[in-house]
Amino acid sequence: MMLLAGAACASSESSSPYPHSAAPKTLRVYSGAGLAAGDKVTLETLGGGLARTRPELYRVAGAVNSTTDAYSLWLSELAAHFGVAVDAQFLNEPTKLLAACTSASICPTHALARCRAALVTVLAVISVFGDR
Repeated sequence: MMLLAGAACASSESSSPYPHSAAPKTLRVYSGAGLAAGDKVTLETLGGGLARTRPELYRVAGAVNSTTDAYSLWLSELAAHFGVAVDAQFLNEPTKLLAACTSASICPTHALARCRAALVTVLAVISVFGDR
């Protein structure tokens, strides 16, 4: 029954019941190591909001070129075989990535309103429930 409900919600443009977006051109990479829970939720929510149009953010466990982190391995595959550019300027400063996402240089203009709405929602939840 759940599968039928998902199929009913699928776009008429696609035969898949799952949403899809455009392939990423550039992924802004950040490290999840040492992030506060609220920052993790905020960045993941922002990343999900952006991914509705085109993925922009990508989290790794530590270093971009780690051979023990599956996320880093996938990132190297994306760069090597699919031409995805890797922007690691925020790798060790993911909270600065949040600040940068309010500018059109990180968030595309068409997605900027969605970015801000996602951030406002997350900040409201954190203010109610705290950073646990």
